[in-house]
Amino acid sequence: MTIERWGAFSVIDHKDYQKLATEVLIYDRLLVPMPMDWDLERWEKEEWDPEGLKLKLEGLGDIAIPANWDQDRQKDWAERFNSLREDQKDINAALEMTRRVLIDQGRNYRPEGVDLVEVFSAYQSESDFRELDPAASADDRVRNKIARTNFLLSHRLAVPQEQDETENLKPASSPLAS
Repeated sequence: MTIERWGAFSVIDHKDYQKLATEVLIYDRLLVPMPMDWDLERWEKEEWDPEGLKLKLEGLGDIAIPANWDQDRQKDWAERFNSLREDQKDINAALEMTRRVLIDQGRNYRPEGVDLVEVFSAYQSESDFRELDPAASADDRVRNKIARTNFLLSHRLAVPQEQDETENLKPASSPLAS
């Protein structure tokens, strides 16, 4: 039985090559929200860099699993985010909701031969994981502790630091890095 450990991304987690390379080293795969064609203009306006995301995913091959950020997932996100009324002004809460929606949908993206998937929020900064929902369920708290551990571990890894930041992903995503 093949069990994989996946990291779920928000819409901006792909933007930093250095942090992305770290995530590639920690997780078997990355579950990444992808804009639908009809939503590209909004992604560009929000500076979520859909074109850069597409190029990074092409370079990562099977490591990255694009998850269509379609109307159903956006509706799920909006319902969850709206339930956090006091946190609505907090961008970290919005990004965390994207990760949570993908965590719930992660099993739908299993490639052939992968029997079990455990999906975690892929935090890329200390402030991200410190802004967790205090009303989270016990299961969410366990997942959040694992995500915190992943984040702390990621900052102990030797991650490539090339002059051209676009080169950081190549050594991290090569078969030798696995």
